[in-house]
Amino acid sequence: MDEIKKIKPKIIPILKKYHVNRASLFGSLVRGEMKKNSDIDILVEVPKDKSLFEFMDIQFDLEDALNKKVDLVEYHLIKPRLKQLILKEQVRIL
Repeated sequence: MDEIKKIKPKIIPILKKYHVNRASLFGSLVRGEMKKNSDIDILVEVPKDKSLFEFMDIQFDLEDALNKKVDLVEYHLIKPRLKQLILKEQVRIL
């Protein structure tokens, strides 16, 4: 949880800049299993009018701010077999 508190102030302004409706962290960071080369998994709900290019801009800005690879996933695109696990472990940040 210390890691979440550390990165949250870097993430929130970027999410707000792009008018992200809601966001959560999930994956190894939330489980406390993050390693040096782990990516940061972020679940987002973006406005429907966002293009793929804008979605990629969000990801790139997050990667620049965190200096880590970011796996950005949209809520409505979670793979069905992973949905229950991801939603169960998510930590809402926005």
